[in-house]
Amino acid sequence: MDCQNRPQPFDTIESTQEFTALLHQSICQTLGDIEEELCAALAGQAPRRAEALELTIFKLKQLRSHVAKAEELLKDLRTLRDLLCKDPKAANSAPQTELAESLETIGIG
Repeated sequence: MDCQNRPQPFDTIESTQEFTALLHQSICQTLGDIEEELCAALAGQAPRRAEALELTIFKLKQLRSHVAKAEELLKDLRTLRDLLCKDPKAANSAPQTELAESLETIGIG
C-alpha cells in the first residue's frame, strides 16, 4: 500500500471525533488522579507540591474545555457536511458539487 493512499488518523470528521472523545476521557481520568494526589499532598503538608498540583488541575480543566469546544465544532461540521453533500436538491447544482469536492479535499467529506 502506498503511503499516500494509507488512511490517516484525521481523514474524516468521524475519526477526529473518536480521537477527541478518547482525549476527553483521558483528561477526565487524569483530573481524578491528580485531584487524589492533591488531597494526599495537602494531608502530607507538602505546600509546593499541592500548589503545582492545583496549577495542573487548572490547566487540565482548560484543556478539557477546549476539547469539549472542539467536539462541538466537529459535530457542527459533520451536520453541515451532511446537509451540503446529501441534499438531493443541491446534487444538481454545480457550485454545490464543487463545494462537496472542496470539503472532501480538506478531509471533511
